Amino acid sequence: LPNSWRSKLDNDVNVLGVVNNETPTTTIRLSMDVGQRDEPLEKLGLAAITASMMNEATLKSSNEDLSNRLQKLGSAVTFGANNNTTTLAIRSLSENLDATLAIAAEKLLQPKFDADDFKRVQAQTLQAIESSKTDAGATVASVYQQLIFGKDNPFAYLNMGTVETVSEITLDDVKAFHAA
Repeated sequence: LPNSWRSKLDNDVNVLGVVNNETPTTTIRLSMDVGQRDEPLEKLGLAAITASMMNEATLKSSNEDLSNRLQKLGSAVTFGANNNTTTLAIRSLSENLDATLAIAAEKLLQPKFDADDFKRVQAQTLQAIESSKTDAGATVASVYQQLIFGKDNPFAYLNMGTVETVSEITLDDVKAFHAA
């Protein structure tokens, strides 16, 4: 493994880095200390849906425009959420890092939270939940988590939520979760 280094920014953000000179690319993962654990039980899946919505349009750019710009840069910017964190993953050709970071900042700080995008993301999440019911691994994980954590704990459920809770999430819930 390559040698790693650690640093801390002036705003107390911890940085862990590795230099690999084999390819002219840069990869950044920003982990924010918010995830499924911060959801109320009646809104399970809220962190995951919020992260999915941040992969959509911004106030300045359509999703198609963002996708085209990233493709031309040879870059990717994606959000995801798990039990404890929401992650912004950035991959870019090193020479295009500044332009890619500008897109990442736009997606992070200026998400559009469009109603049509929300309906589609919510429907996709509900389909994924239904599909997971036929997946033995997901069923085992769900049963195991409920045995370990009990049913009154967000960790007892898969981070995409349940059909009941995801159906109750609104676009206003997503906006409030992002703002918080």
